[in-house]
Amino acid sequence: MAGLSLARRLTDKLLVGANIKYVREELGTEVGGPVTNSWLLDVGTKYYVGLSTVRMAMLLSNFGPELQPSGTFTGLLNGTSITQSYEGFTPPTTFKFGVAFDPVQAELHKVTASLEMNHYADNEETIRAGVEYTLYDLAALRGGYDFNSDSMGLSLGAGLKAGFAGVNGRIDYSYSRVEYLGDVNIFTLNVSF
Repeated sequence: MAGLSLARRLTDKLLVGANIKYVREELGTEVGGPVTNSWLLDVGTKYYVGLSTVRMAMLLSNFGPELQPSGTFTGLLNGTSITQSYEGFTPPTTFKFGVAFDPVQAELHKVTASLEMNHYADNEETIRAGVEYTLYDLAALRGGYDFNSDSMGLSLGAGLKAGFAGVNGRIDYSYSRVEYLGDVNIFTLNVSF
């Protein structure tokens, strides 16, 4: 996947952004498997309500034309061998809406609470809730839960931020218990200058 993103603050309360991406998936091309590729679009907004620290965001992701794998496959139909093209399918378009606010915001620490609702084009809707506690804007503890999901549930995480000589770094860790895959551990390292 490769993409180009553009975001802009339209007013002091409204931000918009878009991402156009080219996606390509190869399924065993060495042995004659199909290749699927297309362009997809993500569009999002963020709005500061003006009531304390409440902000809302909306995102439409993976919007685009039908995806069609290339090539053909051979199969059996009523005992007869047939060769057929792969059927096309719609991209996994998702609409997300979220709300967040900071019930505690002080110099020493901050607490952020969030709620996200996801509507998938090809699956049931899910709701995610999360809380983040930040100390001195340097260390963070996070927790969340994915409701109405068939495999996800509780997630926990932590992060540290540091800066030196104009270089800023951040390391994050998250743990999720996934029913069919077992424990999922993700480490992220971010360096900016």
